[in-house]
Amino acid sequence: MRATTKVSESSPLLEGEGKVGGSVSTCAAGDHGAGWACKIATGVSIVTVLVLGITIASGRLTGHIDPDFSDAHPLVSTQPNVSLHSDDPKHVKILRFNPCNLDDGHSEALEWATGALRTVCTVDARSCEFCAWILENDAEYRVNDIVTCLGPTFKVAADAVLSMPKFKGTILHRLLTSKPKTSAGEIAWQEDREAESKTNFAWLVDAIGAEACEVPDRSTLLVHIRAGDNLNLVVPSNRMKSIKSIQAIDAMTAYVESRPYITRIELSSVLHFGNPAPEKAFYTNNSMDADNVGDAYDMSDGALQKNGDILSRFFLAAKRLRRDVWFTSNDDPDIDMCRYAKACHFISASVTASEMRTEGTLDERMSFAYLLRDLHLHLGTCSAEQVEPELGSSPR
Repeated sequence: MRATTKVSESSPLLEGEGKVGGSVSTCAAGDHGAGWACKIATGVSIVTVLVLGITIASGRLTGHIDPDFSDAHPLVSTQPNVSLHSDDPKHVKILRFNPCNLDDGHSEALEWATGALRTVCTVDARSCEFCAWILENDAEYRVNDIVTCLGPTFKVAADAVLSMPKFKGTILHRLLTSKPKTSAGEIAWQEDREAESKTNFAWLVDAIGAEACEVPDRSTLLVHIRAGDNLNLVVPSNRMKSIKSIQAIDAMTAYVESRPYITRIELSSVLHFGNPAPEKAFYTNNSMDADNVGDAYDMSDGALQKNGDILSRFFLAAKRLRRDVWFTSNDDPDIDMCRYAKACHFISASVTASEMRTEGTLDERMSFAYLLRDLHLHLGTCSAEQVEPELGSSPR
């Protein structure tokens, strides 16, 4: 589970019991009127896709995006400065990066490296300096796996969420606690996977619907970007988490250009790697190695640099749309789910534009991104008419 990002005890993002107290964010002096942005960590990491015909070669992307900044296309973001602090430095770290350094390979290699990880980071958006949470051992809080009963280890993950104190009070812990138990105290899973999954999803919709979170208004497009170990997952059995030829930047561009009233693009992500912490006693008798992906869940310099290179390209492409671009990174998945589900305008870089329009079948919900899509279709705060493209507005 990711450590919770805190600002104050009164923050509506923190209502509810037992969130994991692992990190702190505070607004920098002078950020008056920053609103909800001061309550979440700022910074991002990036994506499950290849975009604009760019291809990975030797751990880096080839190709170039001209920033094309001008007076009409300002570099300065209105995103407020915040400071991030990790209270679990052994497993939860932070990385500071400058996405404007796309063509400076030396600087990028120094930034996106395991040796650059830290426990404190301050965002300075005006200088193009952002922060991203790095979750090196993020093996247990597998929301889609547990809700959709997906994969060979979802029951192990569920047992971990129930047994580890840090998950008490989280959405998944409450879901699993509500389930009927056997005489031995274990979860009495339904034999019919589809029925179990439908029950879980209905519970999740109700639970997130009742959560309090601060949601971007109709002038903001919120973009979810799956980042971390997914760039290592290229084996066929993990195609839903591997890099795919989805034109994510093109989809973002088309979405914004057809809705001129959108003035801000918020790119939201965190790098998480699915290896369990080796020192945790829980794994002595519970294996999480059944995914058969070898070392694909490992964090490495190469994995970090792939994420950073794609991140920079996403940032520059968003800036070229002449909107106010933010990178936000939040280490609490419950808050992320609430914000994604209830946002007026929401897309995921892992899901095509056509897939975003319709809820998929159970067999199609093969990753967290598709679960978010389905939650948003149930809980989005704007009507279908409010998010439709404006007449007469079309992409270039």
